[in-house]
Amino acid sequence: MKLNKIILLILGIIIFSSCGNNNTAPNTEVKEEVVESSLSENQPGDLPKEETNVKEDFFDLSLLNSVDLNGNPIDSSIFENKYTLVNVWATNCRPCIIEMPDLQKIQENLGGDDFQVIGIISDTYVESEINLDAAKKIVEQTGVEYSNIIPNEHIIEEVLMHVQFVPTTFIVDSEGKFIGEMVYGLREYDFFEAWVNSVK
Repeated sequence: MKLNKIILLILGIIIFSSCGNNNTAPNTEVKEEVVESSLSENQPGDLPKEETNVKEDFFDLSLLNSVDLNGNPIDSSIFENKYTLVNVWATNCRPCIIEMPDLQKIQENLGGDDFQVIGIISDTYVESEINLDAAKKIVEQTGVEYSNIIPNEHIIEEVLMHVQFVPTTFIVDSEGKFIGEMVYGLREYDFFEAWVNSVK
């Protein structure tokens, strides 16, 4: 029964995936075959407004215990002494894929002892191989090297249950707890750089 609920949640995220309605033309080096093969058939809807007064216990990853795309174990120690920009994405979401090279550049330019980027793939699951190959291909062809986490039950309950659109991006503190605001839709490097520098 619980697995059925999880599958339905993943399907819901896929169905309601946002295609982002940012008016600026993205500067991207993503290979066209990845972008085109990952298009959602759904038309984008209006994105919700950024949440500035989100409850402090939203997006609590302090009990994180999962794996990344390569099967490496990931736990809450990943957050120690760092601010972490968390990007929730899906394999069928074109804007998600387009912004991934910019997120990689943020990791390269700002990442270190006090900051990192991680991704959460919203349309796969730790006990299933659904979309796993597609996610690996996207990560490889976008040049992303930061960790991308496959959701387990805790991530689904603490994060994905609160996510209605992808991409959704937020920042957590050194304990994996949500701070700041949620950001919806496709963004570019300059936005992420200013946002991260305002928090660090």
